[in-house]
Amino acid sequence: MASSISPVEKRFLALATELAESLSLSGTLAQIYALLYIKPAPLSLDDIAGSLGMSKGNASVNLRILDSWGAVRKTFELGSRRDHYEAVRDLGAIAVRRIQEGFSRRLGLAQERIGALMAQFDAGDAGRDAAQARFFRERVEGIQKEMAAAQRLLERLQDLYKLRKILR
Repeated sequence: MASSISPVEKRFLALATELAESLSLSGTLAQIYALLYIKPAPLSLDDIAGSLGMSKGNASVNLRILDSWGAVRKTFELGSRRDHYEAVRDLGAIAVRRIQEGFSRRLGLAQERIGALMAQFDAGDAGRDAAQARFFRERVEGIQKEMAAAQRLLERLQDLYKLRKILR
């Protein structure tokens, strides 16, 4: 049975979609998360799909993404064989985790590519200008140090968020 959505809830869903899309995130993900966030009880896949006017397949794929982000959790309703879902309410923790995972992955890829570039540079021709080669190496090593520092910061981001919550 589809959960009814009031006019103010529809505006909230539209706002969530708009915000997500402005951050280059999926509007569908935002709609599902926002619906679960504003509903007092967990919803089934059928309820989510029906309320938002989307296919169960589309809702299911997006719920799996939200689950992988730690943004929703499955709950079990007594007397129902269907999975139900609820939003994880700690938006800050979700954001920190997404930032941490996204930037860490991108930094890791960039570090690999720079490492491969340096290996290629080291294996390059011996006839290059020594001063230019030294300058290039110093610049790239500087980038590598900054990226390593950013990686260490990202590793501490979750701890900083938890500390902020404790100190509140």
